Parts: sequence; structure tokens; C-alpha cells
Amino acid sequence: MDRVTVAITALAELLERDPTPAKDAMHRRVTEDVPEYFAADPAVTAAGYASLTPVAQEFAAALRPNAAPLPEGIQGRMLEEIVFAARTGIAWDPLEDALRAGLAGLWEWIMATVPNLGVDRSTQLAVIDSGTRTLFRWFDHTIRHARAAYLTERTRLGQSASRRRAELVRDLVAGRPVREEQLGYPLMRSHLAMVIWRPGGIVDRAAVPRSTDLAAVMSADGDLGSMWVFVGVAKPDHRIEDILDLLGLDAGIRIAAGSFHHGTEGLVRSHHEALAAYALALQKLDGRPRRVTKYWEVDLDTLVMRDPTAASRMARAELGALGANTGRAARIRDTLAVYVNNACSTSLAARVLGISERTIRNRLLTAEQMLGASIQERTVQLGAALRIHETITWRDLRSDELVLPAPHGAGDS
Repeated sequence: MDRVTVAITALAELLERDPTPAKDAMHRRVTEDVPEYFAADPAVTAAGYASLTPVAQEFAAALRPNAAPLPEGIQGRMLEEIVFAARTGIAWDPLEDALRAGLAGLWEWIMATVPNLGVDRSTQLAVIDSGTRTLFRWFDHTIRHARAAYLTERTRLGQSASRRRAELVRDLVAGRPVREEQLGYPLMRSHLAMVIWRPGGIVDRAAVPRSTDLAAVMSADGDLGSMWVFVGVAKPDHRIEDILDLLGLDAGIRIAAGSFHHGTEGLVRSHHEALAAYALALQKLDGRPRRVTKYWEVDLDTLVMRDPTAASRMARAELGALGANTGRAARIRDTLAVYVNNACSTSLAARVLGISERTIRNRLLTAEQMLGASIQERTVQLGAALRIHETITWRDLRSDELVLPAPHGAGDS
């Protein structure tokens, strides 16, 4: 063997025979560079310290000339450290920083040990060069598998906890007793339930924070890759937009929201409302395309979902010529809808539309001519027919969106 190979073999044997100096160097660098790591759970740091010996021995095996390929994955105490960290909730960043600090300590051991091998300067430089390249190759391999192990465990924990919470919510909906301790979420608050989803994709569980400064937050697995989200506040004086700002959800996520209701029964009621709004959105019956579908805006429209054919038939019969697909009919329908929704007040309707009361009265007269009936005699039916007509019309216009089946339980109350 040449001098460099002999020296590298000697370095590997020294590390295998007595890993303590290398272990001490790694531990010192972690202690100095990543002090927050030692504020973590004792089980994690204990496993991390215990893993230094097998880490040194594994690197020694990789250092030897003609070494076997690096093993797939990570084993032993290092795997325990990674799994403990994931279970404790330690973020990946400090864990990676600790691993990098350990790498620096191992490199310092190489630099301090090679001059004591009794070889000439050029051989020392060759050994340091070879050892450094092996160290970085070994570290890249190790950290890649450590990250994969960490993410796998975090995903497993997230799935299991989220699915468990979903089952507990279903128990509440079914009237079975569930304690706050089981949910990890306060029940005696005002609750806003939401269903969030990403069209054509799956919502990442990490997209939903666990809490905010003003509210408790609970999330659970929904249907079709959606998430159920519950926000509990002391007083229901927040707008839904304020809650969404607190959550900071990605712009690509769509939201179906219930209304604020108090206590356990309120949570269940708001959840039913959110599911109904969600089912409406999936079937494109929530009117114009929107990011947030609020139940109180579409409560009547949810009835259409039970029998769209019968609802459409009722609207056509009620509106007659007013349901025509013309600009004139659409303008009169819009005016009539605003009039009906504002207590049949021409002054309020004029204010909302920004036109004169005289124009409102003229359009209402035209509406009665097209209807062949008095508006005042059928305001309830007309209001419902106008909502149904708008819902069906916008569904037909949104031809680029996929219609999905309503989730199970969306129509329950």
C-alpha cells in the first residue's frame, strides 16, 4: 500500500479503537454552536449524545480505503434522536444545526489528529484532503436520510393526531360525549367552523397554525384532501376576514365558513353550516366564484342542493319572462333582488344601486309586467326564485370548474 493509504487506514483504526476524542470534539461544537438544542427534551439530547460514539465508528468505516457503500437510512441511536425530536415537536432547523456542528467537530478532530500520525507533510495534506472529502460525502448522505426520517415521523404523527381529532368531531356531531382534554381545544367558547381545501390538490396540515394570539385553533382531516378548522374565541365579535388574517392561509386555499355559535352545540352547528357551504361550493351552487363561501350568504342556496331540478323548475315558473337570458331581464332581476332583500324599500334599493328612486319604481313596474303579477303579493317566492336563478345561472357559466359530489353528512342538521 502507498503511504497515503497506510495513513488513512491508521486514522480509521485510531477512530475505531478510541472514538472518545472525536466524540468530545463533536459534543463541544454542538454545545457551543447550538445552545438551544440542549434546551430541548432531555430524551432527545441524551439520545443525541449517545449517538456520537456510533457516529464516529460509522465514519471510521466510511474512511477506510475501499470502504463498503454507505448504508441506506440511519440506524441506532441517531435514528432514536431524530424520532424523539420529531415527537417532541423540535423544529428541523436546530436539529440540522446540531448535526452540522457535529460535522465541524469531527473535522476538527481530523485536523488535530493527522499531524500525530508520524507521516511527512505532503502525506498529511493528502490524508486531510481525502478525509475531508469522505466526511462531507458521508455527512450529505447522513443528513439526507435524517431529514427523511424526521419528516416521515412528523407526517405519521400529524396524520394520526389529525385523524383522531376528526373522529372526535364526528363523535360530537353524533351526540357522544367528548372531553376538552381529548380534543386539546376549549369547548366553552364561541366557535367558527370552516372547511378549507385546495382545488385540484391537498391542503398541507402545516398550513393551519395551532393557535393565534386571539384564538384557539383546532384542525382535523376532512374529505377529499380538505381540512376541518375550528377557531374558538372568547367573544364572537370578529369578522370572518379578521379570523382568516389571523390564520394566514395561503391564497390558493378556498374556505367554506359557518357562523359563530357558542359551546359544544355551537361547534356542531357551525360545523354543519361549514359542511353545507362546502358542499355547495363543490357543486358550483354558491353563485359567483369566490375564495370564501359564508354560510349566512348561501343558507337559502343550500336548499337547492337537495333537489336542483325541482328548484330550477320553481324558479322558471315564478319568474316567467323575467328569467330570460337577456341584458334587460338581468338588469330588472338585479334591481328586484336588491329591492326584495332591502325590505321592499325603494329608497334603500336606490341607495344600494346608486340610482334614483324613480328609476327603481320604473324598473319594478317593468318587472310586474314581465311577471304578469304583483310583486307585493309574492315577495317571498320571488326572493327565493331570484336566488335559485342566480345560483343555477352561475353554475352553468363556471364550466371550467369540476363538479364534485357533496361530502357525506353535508346536508345533515
